[in-house]
Amino acid sequence: MRTTSPPRRLWWRSHRRRFVAYELVLSGTGARATRDGCEAMSYAFNASNIPVEAQEANQPIVVERFEFIRDSAGPGTFRGGCGIRRDLRFLADEGKLTNLSERQRFAPYGLFGGQPGALATTVINPGPGEQRVHGKQSREFAYGDVISFQQSGAGGYGDPFERDPGAVLEDVLDDYVSIEAARERYGVVIVGERVDVEATAALRGRRR
Repeated sequence: MRTTSPPRRLWWRSHRRRFVAYELVLSGTGARATRDGCEAMSYAFNASNIPVEAQEANQPIVVERFEFIRDSAGPGTFRGGCGIRRDLRFLADEGKLTNLSERQRFAPYGLFGGQPGALATTVINPGPGEQRVHGKQSREFAYGDVISFQQSGAGGYGDPFERDPGAVLEDVLDDYVSIEAARERYGVVIVGERVDVEATAALRGRRR
């Protein structure tokens, strides 16, 4: 885990500087009729995820995690884009989070047999005893708290059991999809770093 030395906190404390940190966490886009959705981009407006270095250089914040969420993408012949997780450790004495998040109750839907993506969630201090934050809620937090933004995955398009097993293998190797989800959601059996063609055909046949 990354840590920050005490002098950084003392500098903010001695200057009593107020600040506003705007965190824009973009997630995946929905699958299309001929290809997968995209990861970590906005198709509706010209924006991008804020670079870690820019956020840490200007605010008393450490970005401890910034990653794709495995198995968050909606399965389909073409899968949706993966959700994004971004954990921020707060290093000022006190602060207030105003959360403006979507898809915490209703998952992004799939089309024509495609499955929905995973739900989003926002939590303070993820792990045992974590505190969930509603998508439209303001909450106070204190020095050392971690705010975890876990965005939803996007919906898939088409029957997941029609997805090219080679594409499922690539997703597993890229850590977008777990071996277990490859079997359960796509009917693809992966052994080591290859597709077991015979077992996959048998599994898909039974599941259909």
